[in-house]
Amino acid sequence: MNVEYDPTRDVLCPWLATPGTTAASTTVVSPGVRADVDQEGTMIGLEVLGASDVLSGQRPI
Repeated sequence: MNVEYDPTRDVLCPWLATPGTTAASTTVVSPGVRADVDQEGTMIGLEVLGASDVLSGQRPI
């Protein structure tokens, strides 16, 4: 798993697949959260848009 954060765009991207895997489609999971899936329908990553707003108030695990 690889996690990337772009502070300029405020986007958090946890990737579950190996680098270079291409998403076949993207589905909106909830406002500000999108799931990328491969051709087999397996989730390969997430995009959390406005991450600081979506995750505000969350305590670390």
